[in-house]
Amino acid sequence: MITPHLSAVLLSHQGVQSSALIGVSLAEIAEIALLLPATTPRQRCCYSAAMTDQALPDQIPDRLSTNPKSPHYDEALLTRGVGIKFDGQEKTNVEEYCVSEGWIRVAVGKTVDRKGNPLTIKLTGKVEPYFQK
Repeated sequence: MITPHLSAVLLSHQGVQSSALIGVSLAEIAEIALLLPATTPRQRCCYSAAMTDQALPDQIPDRLSTNPKSPHYDEALLTRGVGIKFDGQEKTNVEEYCVSEGWIRVAVGKTVDRKGNPLTIKLTGKVEPYFQK
């Protein structure tokens, strides 16, 4: 249920001036708020989950990680297969990469930390991701 206070907040996010609401009843404010889309300007520029679930993107993201706990983890892209060329050489042990910052994080042998995660080092250079399949 939309309260009058919430309605005024929603309208202010849509760019409606609070001075324009003077003399308008609370019921009318709630009705106006229901007619407006429930997005803020920041949400309009971002991808929604529904958009990414419909089809796999043809673009490779700027940053990707193989760790499921990372915010840059994307299972759909990883199952599709992403390869990395680093300074002209293909790397198969990349844990995470960032194209814009120019680095990759690679595992150091079979060494793991006390939580079972592989120990990694960050290498800087030219990063070129591509789809394998």
